[in-house]
Amino acid sequence: MTELMKRYEAETGRKPKDLFMGSEESLIHFTREYVEWLEAQLTWRPVSEKPENADYYLVKTPNFIFKAYFDGEKFVKVVGQRLVGLLATHWLPIPPAPEGVIV
Repeated sequence: MTELMKRYEAETGRKPKDLFMGSEESLIHFTREYVEWLEAQLTWRPVSEKPENADYYLVKTPNFIFKAYFDGEKFVKVVGQRLVGLLATHWLPIPPAPEGVIV
């Protein structure tokens, strides 16, 4: 099971896959709800919809896309030794790293 599947189960309490037993073979397929949840993870959100948690996110500005920190109110980036507020237009969650990977 992937990290995203585990996260889906933890967040929703539902299984991401269904197992169908056929006459000749078993078929595993992902639920429609899981596929929709995955697609939502890859949808840019406007900054008017603030993230729930202070954390790092992918941020889109008029000219660039990069990783920035959401401090609970705004997106900021470390430049030199200071924090700079960004004119972000959209944000996207960064999926968690797989277990055992140090980020």
